[in-house]
Amino acid sequence: MEEKNNINIEKRIKEQGIMKESVEDSKKTKFKFKFNVEVPEIKIYNQLKSHQCNTYAFLRVVKDILRKNKSLNVDKLDLSSNYINFFDKLEKSNILYNDLINCSDLTLEKINNKVNYNKIISNSD
Repeated sequence: MEEKNNINIEKRIKEQGIMKESVEDSKKTKFKFKFNVEVPEIKIYNQLKSHQCNTYAFLRVVKDILRKNKSLNVDKLDLSSNYINFFDKLEKSNILYNDLINCSDLTLEKINNKVNYNKIISNSD
């Protein structure tokens, strides 16, 4: 019985598509989509393929906070992600640097499994 039911579901998905088949229209009308926080529409920044959506979301929140200050014209204010990205990369570099300092048995070979530092030194003499 379950096998037949699965076959019927699979057939409907193939015919109508998974999105249409996975939504029950009877339940969709019961939900009222109301939000208690209204965010004004502002310019949306194109992050391209930078994978920095958290930075852009943070800048959006900062801009909304600044909007409450009536003396600033926030609509013409353009917040740059470069400053935040610089310090993000600096922090990541600092973490790596500290990890390297704290590693007692660090060798170049361990860092880059292709190079044996001792062989390079002995060959250069």
